[in-house]
Amino acid sequence: MPLALTHDSTLARSDPNCDAFLDQWKAKLEEAKCSLQQSKECMARYANKKRRPIKDLQVGDLVLVSAHNITLPKNITHKFNHRYYGPYKVEKRINKVTYSLELPDNIEFHNAFHVSLLKRFKHDSTYGHEVLVLHDGENQFELKAILRDRHTRDGSQFLNKYKGLPSVDADWLPVDTFGPDHPVV
Repeated sequence: MPLALTHDSTLARSDPNCDAFLDQWKAKLEEAKCSLQQSKECMARYANKKRRPIKDLQVGDLVLVSAHNITLPKNITHKFNHRYYGPYKVEKRINKVTYSLELPDNIEFHNAFHVSLLKRFKHDSTYGHEVLVLHDGENQFELKAILRDRHTRDGSQFLNKYKGLPSVDADWLPVDTFGPDHPVV
């Protein structure tokens, strides 16, 4: 409340209704403050309904990483892609909401993740798949079956399914990757 209205004795002496007006004004001001506080608490209650408490992860815990920001090769459709990858170990806590993970050497993205992208790994979980680095020379996946073939303007391609991997991880490879001596060609 402005000090001029609360402590001005000249107004109170010259106008007999001034004290009543100031008391009424103070009451309305207190009512407005109370309404603002109630509104603030109500908004906070509704906003916090969708929030989760921050996960307290320890160094060495196994976590899954959300596939939300992971970019994969262009021939893999995000619609049929895995939702989480991992499990990976927590290497260190960078700050209150960011963790550094121990990722394999063949993964080419940063190892710091916000806590909202991490999910604690449960050993009975159906989630958790390795991020595949296709055809990097180090990881050779054994071919289980060729599911389809197609002809594009770049040449013929085979849809390959690998042993130990789900059908979702099948990928299209050009025929010349197999070489002329391969039994598939």
